[in-house]
Amino acid sequence: MKKENYVTTNQLITLAKKHSGLSKEVLTDSLHALLAAVSESVDAGKTVTIESFGRFDTRLEKEHTVTPPPPHNQPVTIPDRKV
Repeated sequence: MKKENYVTTNQLITLAKKHSGLSKEVLTDSLHALLAAVSESVDAGKTVTIESFGRFDTRLEKEHTVTPPPPHNQPVTIPDRKV
């Protein structure tokens, strides 16, 4: 992806400031608190749904074998993991 397709945290906070009128400090603290709460909930095995945005959860990915592209095309086994 090209760099212009990315929005940095600072740019996101600036956009939110335009929409809300809140200070950057309040928005930054709120964003960090929200992300910490989402992370804590997901780590506890809960599913977090933010309406009109998305869902955050974990699932168990079963062991599987992948073959990387040449020149390293030896099959590699990926063990069970939580994603």
